[in-house]
Amino acid sequence: MRKFFILLIILLVLLVASLKKGLIGFLADLTADKSDFNQLRLENEKLRAEVWELTNNTPVPVREVLRGRIHSSYPFNNKNILSVDIGEAQGVKPEMPATIDGHTIIGQVSEVFKNYSLVKTIFSPDWDLPVRLGRRRVPALLQGGPSPKLKMISQDKKVEEGEVIFAASQDLPYGLKVGEVTAIESDEATGVFKGASVKLGYEINDLTELIILPWTAE
Repeated sequence: MRKFFILLIILLVLLVASLKKGLIGFLADLTADKSDFNQLRLENEKLRAEVWELTNNTPVPVREVLRGRIHSSYPFNNKNILSVDIGEAQGVKPEMPATIDGHTIIGQVSEVFKNYSLVKTIFSPDWDLPVRLGRRRVPALLQGGPSPKLKMISQDKKVEEGEVIFAASQDLPYGLKVGEVTAIESDEATGVFKGASVKLGYEINDLTELIILPWTAE
């Protein structure tokens, strides 16, 4: 009987070890699948931005770029300002556009140090950007914040959900993609303008790198 119990305990230990190994493998596969999905989503966003530029005769403004890895701010995850590991020594200057892929803008360099820089992002409440919408190039104002919004769209201008939002400020290369129009609403307070929400093709917490375009308005 004693041998039976010892054998039973050994079998239970082996079973638990097998289940634990299988669970660890399953969780690892889930993590890998999420990483692959995020990478595919970013690549898809880049391709859509490139197609937009080609179909609207908007040239890619800069071919040579500066790649900066994003410093972690975990667990705080401040979306307003991102820090990247390139600075003055690597050629970064204030006001340079920061993108996720060379085509889709996420912000501008706000401060530069010797070997790192700070980027003010689209999620900062004090970052506004003149933009245009879709093939009709309807003017609007992008208002930054936790959920960026489009403001001051003329009521008599036709705007549809899914149309591309692109930068039209003199402080940036013309035509950089911002996102897409969604959730269009009338501004009942004025009756003159309408607004909309912005659909972004990425999650900021999934980004590990920014591409800085060596372009300034000067």
